[in-house]
Formats: sequence, structure tokens, C-alpha cells
Amino acid sequence: MIKNLIFDVGRVLFDYSHENLLKPIGLTLFEQEQVCKAIFETDIWQQEFDRGLLTLEEATEKLVKRSPEYQDGIRFALSHPERMPVPRPEVRKRIEKLREMGYKAYYLSNYSKYFFDIHSKQTGILEYMDGGVLSADVHYIKPEREIYEILFEKYSLTPAECLFFDDRETNIIGGKNVGMSTFLVNSQDDMIKRLDELISQNKRCKIV
Repeated sequence: MIKNLIFDVGRVLFDYSHENLLKPIGLTLFEQEQVCKAIFETDIWQQEFDRGLLTLEEATEKLVKRSPEYQDGIRFALSHPERMPVPRPEVRKRIEKLREMGYKAYYLSNYSKYFFDIHSKQTGILEYMDGGVLSADVHYIKPEREIYEILFEKYSLTPAECLFFDDRETNIIGGKNVGMSTFLVNSQDDMIKRLDELISQNKRCKIV
């Protein structure tokens, strides 16, 4: 029986807008995409910064050194993280309803502490979470087994009682490997539909 809902953060609890992030400096859509790839799709970002091994300043300089042709965009983006998040109020509304029904909700995310502190405050996600684990705090990243197990141990969770939402197939596989039920988030609409199914299933069956 599912009692706990585990959520990735970016593109799950809220979305991102790269256009909002970079449009002020006059980049074309193509240039915006290239700058974002030069930041967010690198091992520097995903394996080092999100793991908590680099400061923002160190990550910025490594990214600029690797892609000097995009240095203005990289520096602007990383100095204006508040421009990125796009709230998903319909997702929040459903998670709050499920918590009223007795479910617990936790986040499990590959995220730097610096960006998470800003984005979580902007979007208010901590207001409807019961806790969570951040990669930068524990120095493991999904889909490494350790980060899932840290979450289970921290909150005394039984994996078979958890449903895990993530937008990356590799992380979903990691969740399955540690015993959780999973849902791959391909779109906000798909996620809302799955949450609505949970609400419907439990209207006549209170979680205990």
C-alpha cells in the first residue's frame, strides 16, 4: 500500500523557463538553448555542483573555461537563479489534498544548496513537503543507490510503501532498483492525471 509520495523537484514540483532566464540579455532562442546546455547538461553541473563538491564561483569559472563563447550568458544565468522557476499550482493543490488524506510527501533531488534555497523559497514547495533529501547535502546523486537509502533511513520509510515521481528515466530505474513504485513525469498534465487517480482511489479509503 502506498503511503509516501517521493518527488523530484525540477520539472516535477515546478518547471523552469530558460527564456525567462536569458531573454533580458538579448539572446535568441537558439543561443538560450546553447547556453543552458553549456551549463545544465554538463558533468560539471550534474556530477560536481549538484553533488556539493563545488561552490557557485568554482562552478561558474569551470563552465566559462569550457565554453568561453557563452561566458556572458553563463555568468548572467548563474547570477540570476531567481529568474528560472515556474510554479505548478495545480500540482501543489493535489499534493496538499493527498496529504490531507494521510499521505506523506518528500522531495528527493539532485540540486545545489544555493539554487535550492532560492527556488524553494520562490515556489513555496517546502510548505507542502514533510521533508526531503538534497544531493548537495549528502554528496550522492540519483540514480546512486545511497541517496535513496539515505531518504528511507532519515524518515523511516519502507520502499514498498513509496511512489516516486521523476522526469528522468535513469532516476526512475534507480527508484525501482531500491524497491519503490515509480512514475515517469513526461509532462505536467501526466503528473496531474496520476495524482488525480490517487485522490480518486482514496476518497473512500482513508490512509492510516
